[in-house]
Amino acid sequence: AYVFAYDLKPEKSGEFTIPAISVLVEGVRLQTEPLVLKVMKPELSDKFKLNLEFDRNRVYRSEECYLKISFLYSESLRTLDISIPGIESLDFTSGPATSSSERYEIRINGNPVVFSKDDVSGFGGLSTLLLLKPDRAGTINLEGSTAAFESVTGYQQVRDFFGRVQNQEVYGRSVVPGNPAAIRVMDFPEKGQPEDFFGLSGDIKLEIDIEPSEVHIGDPITLTLKIMGMN
Repeated sequence: AYVFAYDLKPEKSGEFTIPAISVLVEGVRLQTEPLVLKVMKPELSDKFKLNLEFDRNRVYRSEECYLKISFLYSESLRTLDISIPGIESLDFTSGPATSSSERYEIRINGNPVVFSKDDVSGFGGLSTLLLLKPDRAGTINLEGSTAAFESVTGYQQVRDFFGRVQNQEVYGRSVVPGNPAAIRVMDFPEKGQPEDFFGLSGDIKLEIDIEPSEVHIGDPITLTLKIMGMN
């Protein structure tokens, strides 16, 4: 037997039909039945929240910025996966980690990303920072993000090895939407642009150091001047 498995990810809600698929096997054509797929729209929840937030409203092209992704929960959950359409087209890496000692690997668009446990008032919290470096001018709109997970939907009574009745948690799959997040990426102004400008942007830092700082007459001294660009 040959098995072909395809991973599908719906991008909008509604009812969709996967058409019949035909296969020719040794001169005989076989055909499947059409399949109907119902895609439900994620619903907001008071118990689970997905938040996306840029650290600023606008940046220049190739300037670094941070996207904070937070997931808040007030009930136990497992198997958390986050989807953010459009983020795969951006050049991003994991940002600096928080001081939290509890860290978890959560998938964003199928890619593992380390999240830190960051509880807030009334909620458990998981958060991470993504370091972005947009290379094209325009507006980046991150819409349609979702968090899919399994949470406790009820309890069922089961018996342990000794015949005692125990309450066992029953988990069900849930999906909640995230808030839209946007940032404006500006191109460099042409007016007044120096001839030797190479398109670098960010904060400029100047440092000077002398080593050693105490010498005798005739001793060699090293004076170091650092000009650093911090994106």
